[in-house]
Amino acid sequence: MRYKPTIADRLLGTTAADLDSPAEWEKAQRFFYDALSAVRSQLPEAAREQLAKRGPELPPDTDLVVARAALWTAIREDSLGNTPEGAAVRAALFAFYPPEADGPTDAVGLFCEFFVAAGLPESVLVQAFHEQWPETPPGH
Repeated sequence: MRYKPTIADRLLGTTAADLDSPAEWEKAQRFFYDALSAVRSQLPEAAREQLAKRGPELPPDTDLVVARAALWTAIREDSLGNTPEGAAVRAALFAFYPPEADGPTDAVGLFCEFFVAAGLPESVLVQAFHEQWPETPPGH
């Protein structure tokens, strides 16, 4: 069986940015927030509420902890994100974690996976991704 690239694979392949660099976390946080905000009306209530409280800038760690707890509680029965609602909340969780020591490549990949599993439009991911990491023309 041939491997079919995921939306994350395809997106990561369109930019020359080094998403293994911790310096890319700020853009990753904007990507998560912008993609989720574009589909806010399609998200479960818990995710809508926490995104409204969060705003476009990453809040202090104490606020992030409270938001994550509320989101995890909302999917207590579906913490793996096996349903569209659970997957949407799992995607929303990415907007509430502070930067890590490693770059955001894995986080971007998992975010995209949950976003798509939630039935949310890939076109939104593509647009939000390229707002942060413009497409690099082939051969550059």
